[in-house]
Amino acid sequence: NQWILGTKRSFLDERLAFCSQEPSDKLKQKWLLEDFSRWLEQMVPNMDENDPRLKVIRVVAQGPNSIAKRMKAFNINGYKFHTQARDETKKAQNYGVMVEVDGKPYYGKINDIIELDYFFECKVVLFRCDWVVINSSRGRKEDKRGFTLLNFSHKIHRGTL
Repeated sequence: NQWILGTKRSFLDERLAFCSQEPSDKLKQKWLLEDFSRWLEQMVPNMDENDPRLKVIRVVAQGPNSIAKRMKAFNINGYKFHTQARDETKKAQNYGVMVEVDGKPYYGKINDIIELDYFFECKVVLFRCDWVVINSSRGRKEDKRGFTLLNFSHKIHRGTL
């Protein structure tokens, strides 16, 4: 799955190079939502037949099966991920996530886990998360012992991701 997402990212970077020198974040987001799948479909016929990525890219370009699988938990590479709803009544909770983007940590809670099936060729698992504001002491701060404290009443607006 990482390879598939990484491949899409390289195509995204290539496609954004066609946009203006400094495309706005709104333009990037609009393009991702509206044009990326069409652009990917157009790119596939132009790829070298010997490119090892071609088979997977063709499958992804066709889009996923219309039936998705919703899960409350997902295990991969020895890590367990749970949704907040699954863990709310449990003593041990495992719905928090942290990802680093451009050297900045982003902290979130997993609300939903959805698996997309690309016609038995590959699967992609998506986590829908609430993300806390990280660039403000209202959203994130450290206590005296160095633990990170998060305030999820100050979430990142989805349009700014």
